[in-house]
Amino acid sequence: MIDKVAAQEDLRRTTSEILRICKPKNWNVHIDGNATVQNELDYGLMVLSMQQHTTKDVNKLTIMQFYHLQAWIQIKNKPNGR
Repeated sequence: MIDKVAAQEDLRRTTSEILRICKPKNWNVHIDGNATVQNELDYGLMVLSMQQHTTKDVNKLTIMQFYHLQAWIQIKNKPNGR
């Protein structure tokens, strides 16, 4: 039978180690460089770059169309086209 206290201590120790190795992103919108603003900025830049490759309104694409367009752009921009 698993010792519940020992298992909880192992979990706490493992979680602490993971957080030391991989610092979580800061999602507080009031702090410079936070992940929310960075994700919005990255998405906006991706949409602008995708608009150069289609006549469709990128903001009205379905998720599947969005990812297909993204994959097609990546394939198209490879040196050998594959």
